[in-house]
Amino acid sequence: MRNHLLGVSACLILVCGAPSTAQAKVGFGGGIETNVLAVLQDQLLGTIHFPIRSDNILFEPTFGLLRADRESNDEFGRDASSQTLMQLGVGLLYASSAEGTTPYYGGRVSILQESRSGGGDDDTNFILSAVVGGEHYFGKTFSLGIEIQLNHFIIDTDNDSGRSLTSTNKLLIARFYP
Repeated sequence: MRNHLLGVSACLILVCGAPSTAQAKVGFGGGIETNVLAVLQDQLLGTIHFPIRSDNILFEPTFGLLRADRESNDEFGRDASSQTLMQLGVGLLYASSAEGTTPYYGGRVSILQESRSGGGDDDTNFILSAVVGGEHYFGKTFSLGIEIQLNHFIIDTDNDSGRSLTSTNKLLIARFYP
């Protein structure tokens, strides 16, 4: 199943393709998001975005990283563990313009790798997201936006292969186009 999803993701990227760099503006952005896995840990996932905008299309590779260290006390003694979430993804979004306040919509595909210390198993989850959002441009080089996602997690663990989870996510994002 993992190879199938990776193949579908690669095909989407190749078919849709990034906008041609001759007309595209390449930027850099940062986001703070809450997703169901991070909320369960009382954490926010920080993401780095690399937007490539051409006319009305925004192609946006994304990288996110979260590390949480935990200590707990129970009747069996003290327990320390850590968990790391790493997210790699890409978004393909449509926006009506690149000035003023503009809505956008599209989709995102991500792989979320979850690893735990202290004997926990590593998990790989796939996320398919429908996205609607809006951003406001402060001039031609900076925008600030908010995005709401409807996520479908495909959980791929040794014990739970084939399970899925649907959740919502919020993303506050700033993009800079030098």
